[in-house]
Amino acid sequence: MRVPIRPFEPARFAAFGASFELPSEPGQRLGFCAELSNGRGTAALARLDAVLVAPVSLPIALPRMERHPFSSQSFLPLDGAAYIVAVAREGADGGPDPATLEAWQVPGSVAVTYHAGTWHAPLAVPGRAGRFAVFMYTAGQDGHAGPGDEDWAELPPGISLVPK
Repeated sequence: MRVPIRPFEPARFAAFGASFELPSEPGQRLGFCAELSNGRGTAALARLDAVLVAPVSLPIALPRMERHPFSSQSFLPLDGAAYIVAVAREGADGGPDPATLEAWQVPGSVAVTYHAGTWHAPLAVPGRAGRFAVFMYTAGQDGHAGPGDEDWAELPPGISLVPK
């Protein structure tokens, strides 16, 4: 199954999370606190990580997806790298439904936040490495997931993300 990577469409992505354009003017400040969610209260702590995502080549094989049942997860590009996000609706079995897969190439000037429980692919950066700040609430700290922080699900073989 080949899933086309389309240009980013904030309105279509809104079913899975939120997005916002990073500030483009000196002194401009944009926030999106309303989009952050912590379903475990004091059992989870805020976690801010900096990651360097290795470059990928297209097409991208998609053997599995992840979700964070109790927390939103935000990605803020730090160096302007465009990146690919892929999402799926929950299927009848509780895992991602491959028939609902959607993928977008997000400009490096746009941050995204997945809603808690959204099935998504690991972040992918085509052509070059990319630096990102990642924010979520976790029971684990120091870069490690804690109990219940994430679920993984295998997808049927042969699914790939391809240029449109």
